[in-house]
Amino acid sequence: FAGLSGEVDPLTGDQPDSGGTFTEPALPVRRRHRGLPNFVTTRGGGYFFLPGLRALRWIGSL
Repeated sequence: FAGLSGEVDPLTGDQPDSGGTFTEPALPVRRRHRGLPNFVTTRGGGYFFLPGLRALRWIGSL
């Protein structure tokens, strides 16, 4: 994206203990922000599957 890769999202990404780095693709020169703190703490996660309407109708017809 915009010629950038290998960086963690500055808001929702899990930053390393030393702080994260984020490059702002500004013109004429990119700005690099270093030492960003964690803004979001992940407490857990899950995988949620929701079938489509067609599948729900099929399940309902059983």
